[in-house]
Amino acid sequence: MTETHHRPGQARRPDSSGTRRISLVIPAYNEEEFLPATLEHLAAARREMPPGLELEVIVSDDGSGDRTRELARALADRVVVPAAGDRTGPGAARNRGAAAASGELLVFIDADGRLQDPPRFLARAWQAFADDPKLAAATCRLAVEPELATRAECWLHRLQDVVIYLENRLGIHTAGGWCQVVPRRLFERVGGYNQDLVVSQDVDLFLKLGRQGKTRLLWDLRVFESPRRYRQQGLLRTYLARLRNSVAVTLGRRSRSRGYRPSRPRRH
Repeated sequence: MTETHHRPGQARRPDSSGTRRISLVIPAYNEEEFLPATLEHLAAARREMPPGLELEVIVSDDGSGDRTRELARALADRVVVPAAGDRTGPGAARNRGAAAASGELLVFIDADGRLQDPPRFLARAWQAFADDPKLAAATCRLAVEPELATRAECWLHRLQDVVIYLENRLGIHTAGGWCQVVPRRLFERVGGYNQDLVVSQDVDLFLKLGRQGKTRLLWDLRVFESPRRYRQQGLLRTYLARLRNSVAVTLGRRSRSRGYRPSRPRRH
């Protein structure tokens, strides 16, 4: 059975007082360099959440060998740890995190992801689903942390935003791993992430949710990430690999890449 750690004082059951709860799930594998900043940013934002909206932060550790688990227990509301024999990989980690969530709305981000203005981001995401009952899933724009971004990274991410926005408007359901927002009831209905895919589980999830309703990129919301992948593998190579895997999953439900645990370079 999966071990779950609760931060002292954290509610363990869905709220019954009328407060709307959002569960933010972060899968993590050897993320001691980046995860603390992500969690500290969310902790500061928690104090500014709009009235009636509550944030639950869940870290789903995937068997880290560094201090990821220890650091998460100090800053997250819940830390989910795999039991012996559990599946590994980001899809399995996200599913374990979702299983421990108590919120009505699930938000999945990466360990190095930073929501732009989290209180507004989460309130806007909640409102998008409240305003459109047919909305089954949403994602957002992506950018490298402004102080670290190169001009090429800025332009390529803008292009990527436009492409994903138009794809979802045209009924081609797709999203990136940096952010997926989905009602928990629909996530459970479609069976969550496909744990057999080593990459592009997010695309597969959106394809399944697209059969339940509409999917959208919320243009006014954005996530910032570190540039570690681009610095290590190259911007164009990283983008093309992401594109190839997305197309492969869309057309054949199989990813081209066969590995899912990249090395973790230091901050730049």
